[in-house]
Amino acid sequence: MTPIFRKIPTTAVPIAVPQILRAWFNRDGEDNIALFEKEIAEWLGVKDTLLVNKGTTAQYLILLAMKQFKPDRNEVIYPAYTVPTLKLAFDKAGLITKTCDVSKETFNMDPESLAEQITPKTLAIIPVHMFGFPCALDKIIEVTGKEIFVIEDACQAPGAKLNGKMAGSIAGSAIFSLCKGKNFSTYSGGFAAFQDIDLAVLTRRERDRLPKNPAGIKTAALLLAYALAMRPGVYGTFYSFIKGYKSTEVHKSFDALKFNDLQAALGRILLKQLDIYNSQRKANGMFMYQELKNCTHILLPEIIPGAEPVFNHLPVVFLNESGRIRVQRKLWEKGIDSARMYLYPNHHIYELGYRKEAFPNSKIIADGMVTIPTHPFMVQRDFETIIKIVKKQR
Repeated sequence: MTPIFRKIPTTAVPIAVPQILRAWFNRDGEDNIALFEKEIAEWLGVKDTLLVNKGTTAQYLILLAMKQFKPDRNEVIYPAYTVPTLKLAFDKAGLITKTCDVSKETFNMDPESLAEQITPKTLAIIPVHMFGFPCALDKIIEVTGKEIFVIEDACQAPGAKLNGKMAGSIAGSAIFSLCKGKNFSTYSGGFAAFQDIDLAVLTRRERDRLPKNPAGIKTAALLLAYALAMRPGVYGTFYSFIKGYKSTEVHKSFDALKFNDLQAALGRILLKQLDIYNSQRKANGMFMYQELKNCTHILLPEIIPGAEPVFNHLPVVFLNESGRIRVQRKLWEKGIDSARMYLYPNHHIYELGYRKEAFPNSKIIADGMVTIPTHPFMVQRDFETIIKIVKKQR
């Protein structure tokens, strides 16, 4: 198939139409949500999990529970370079947003910059395992101390490991996303994971107050469309239509809802094959990483000691804007889509009380970032094409 019709999407989860049909007919008759929560907890190695309609909702509910433990604290710290809409959860929970810089070496939260932002009012900090690369969580927890909650954001990292433990199973709580664009996806959805069982109990009480999110024909149709659209032949042929459904704006609000039975039934099916697909992502990502790591015109995130990244994408920061533009154009001509994620640091998007010049590493990474696909629909010639183009365009 020529590149005109075969285009590699930036991200994709292999979902088969028969799997969706099987989930549809199994959505009733058993409590798929409770079973899915139990199976995720066993897979992660945590004490409890809690399904909701998105990762942002999981974040919001955890913070509501934390406020009950420490009502005198009202500040949350997250990285200046990460998904901006985490702030919506902080706002909805009635908390003050603060931010810190990321490391130019790892693209993840910088413990030294974090230390400068902590005050007696700090309730929680949110270290993010960006792009599936585990962050230096031990150093972050050391800086944070025992009085401040740590919530791992593992939305892009299901299956990544740090010192033999799953990302999202190390701190007292964590959030995951099941939305499109993640390497474990039911089109929408998310969950909280807990090692802190007292926090889990309070968070579950908050979840049980949420409105229901009923599954119907519309949900099934979205899942079918998503499953088909992410296949390279369909993605290329219908790209002019598909691109209209890509998220390009920063949302200003969100609805906090429960998870639904249909997606839970599908999630249980997909969980059984997640390790296989993650192994493919790791192999794909590491092949390109090793080939590109000595290029001087780009930055790749350092893989810290003890870390096993899962490669939601391969994040590449170009130090020259014209080179970045050429690479994206050449990749598209060769049938490979790429993305510009988080175009601005969060303190440029929101008025957080910081100077624009603050957190310079986050600005460098935002300016030069291109995310390159690593998913299982790719073949060897795709990786060789990517490597050739990135190495050439200086």
